[in-house]
Amino acid sequence: MVDLQLISDLHKSEVSRLAEYLHLPQSVIEATPTGDIYDGRTDEELIGVPYDFIEFYSLLLSLRDDRLKRHLKDSLRGNARVEYDEYSARLDKLNRQNYHKYVAGSTAVHLDVMERPVPGGWRREFTEDELKGGMAAGKFVNVFVLPQPIIDQLDESLKPNIVPQRKPVSSFEDSAFVISGLLRAEECRSFVSLLDKLEWVPVGLNGMLKDYRPDIDPIGSYRASIFNEDLSNIVFRRLCLCPDFPRLRIMQENTPADWDDYPIWRAVAVNPLMRFIKYVEGGLLVPHYDAPFDYHEGKRTMMSLVLYLTDSDATHGGATRLIKDPQIELPLKQRVYEDWTRLARDDEVIAALSLGAGEALLIDHRVLHDSQALKGKEGKKIIMRTDVVFERCGLPRKRSPGISKPLGMPERNGYDN
Repeated sequence: MVDLQLISDLHKSEVSRLAEYLHLPQSVIEATPTGDIYDGRTDEELIGVPYDFIEFYSLLLSLRDDRLKRHLKDSLRGNARVEYDEYSARLDKLNRQNYHKYVAGSTAVHLDVMERPVPGGWRREFTEDELKGGMAAGKFVNVFVLPQPIIDQLDESLKPNIVPQRKPVSSFEDSAFVISGLLRAEECRSFVSLLDKLEWVPVGLNGMLKDYRPDIDPIGSYRASIFNEDLSNIVFRRLCLCPDFPRLRIMQENTPADWDDYPIWRAVAVNPLMRFIKYVEGGLLVPHYDAPFDYHEGKRTMMSLVLYLTDSDATHGGATRLIKDPQIELPLKQRVYEDWTRLARDDEVIAALSLGAGEALLIDHRVLHDSQALKGKEGKKIIMRTDVVFERCGLPRKRSPGISKPLGMPERNGYDN
């Protein structure tokens, strides 16, 4: 027997809107939901909490910004706060009583498009140490702590007029585009002022500290890193303010990302592990592909985000360039994602992007790209490099028989740009 629940993950308000869209009778819409309970109680009587509060509480728990959660809870006054405390305690108790189900995992097939899990439910979140250990093989380069005043300055609740805009890049469509206005000029200056005080760590032309031999290798760039969930939450919310940011991706056969035969993915976060990269005269990065970090349970990074903190112009070089991929005709699973051992020729460059401070380039991880050599002593390029995290939706395509290749850890162990 199959229990098919087409709207099991929709909230009450969403069910009501769907019912109105389908022109269901008002008597059906207003009917009290009931289950097959032996004593005839309705669902709300059984749970002890109104459906409206279940929707509110689920959405509140799904918020990734702890400060916003506290602000919303603190805004409740009088009876509203009393009801919140009472109802949330009941739901938390039910959640604890059902914890054995979460440990075992869901046996259902979920065709999710909207967000399903909440903290303490089906999905387990990684700790900061686990993330740092999994990415870059535990060698997160030159870690520093981002001062709280920087985060406070970025709090967009004080800046309601931020509306980032999307600009196309060649014919890449959703696989590569620019978002302007992600940071304001004064916010970029605050980052640069802080970074100018750091002791940067040099790396080689491939961006990898482990490969750099300081006695014989030229310096490609300088690195510093942070782990900051507040910053990642702010950046993701600003991305979502862009009306053309692709929250939902439908992958095609040649989409240059590790979508693993699941064609539908949705953006859910920005990676809190962030690398700051500085280029000075002669600095560059060879043509390469980025790679995903797999959180497992259907969530992984799939797009690289390159946020410019300084202005750049073509006269000084230093452009982020998208390169013609000689493997473009090969199926994704047959491609080899190794760094190039030479620089790209001019005729191999599809697009050369010299962005302004506060603009960001977003590209699928498997788009071939480099950083052009910076010219002149007065030139300086500082970027923040992170990733967009996606969660898969629905069922995979029908697979052909064959050997399954696990995603594993990324080839480059560092996702540098």
